[in-house]
Amino acid sequence: MRAALLLLSCALAGGIQAAGITDSFGTFANGTSTTGAVGTYHLGTAGTTPGQYGQPGPLLPATLGTFNIGQGALTYFLTGGQANTQGDGNYNFTTPATLFYRVYPSGATNLSIYAYSAITLTGTGGTAASAFAAAGQTRNLLQGVVNGTYVFDAYVNAPYTLAGFPGSFDSNSAGASTGPHYTASIVVVPEPSTYAAGALLAGTVLWNFRGRLRRTAPAA
Repeated sequence: MRAALLLLSCALAGGIQAAGITDSFGTFANGTSTTGAVGTYHLGTAGTTPGQYGQPGPLLPATLGTFNIGQGALTYFLTGGQANTQGDGNYNFTTPATLFYRVYPSGATNLSIYAYSAITLTGTGGTAASAFAAAGQTRNLLQGVVNGTYVFDAYVNAPYTLAGFPGSFDSNSAGASTGPHYTASIVVVPEPSTYAAGALLAGTVLWNFRGRLRRTAPAA
């Protein structure tokens, strides 16, 4: 037991800053909705610029898109993702990693009621640089939405063993193992005909109200 603890202490001292999730990505595609951000985006990096680990690409936009509710169901897909890990000779990353995501209304206070969904990311792992990835998913981020602003919230979890003990790293927007997740807004608005109907209804109510005032006004 003492030997195992000594080995764990040595491993921790030997490179805890070097090992971790170095890059995370999400891939997005339009379905029936055609105004969403499309392609592969950095969910975040350990530094301040994308691509510093040899993976070029844009950062996740602040807003994934503004979507109009039509007659049918809206579809806008998260189709996959990737996590790059870096061992240091001590941390041995094991497969699979997982991309967790959820969509919840902006301003929600009890986030515990909005469960994360998971996409399994597979790879070889190991104590050196490794990549875990998944593609071909059809995860509809607009499932069940109504008018309003929503938050897309995601993070990656990568498991490892260190001196025989299990653990895992969670990614976040700064590339550290704890802290805020990657987030972006999703805006859902009524279809144009809904706006027109609302304006017509408001005009009708105002016209009727003005007519009632004229009929009930006392004679001069």
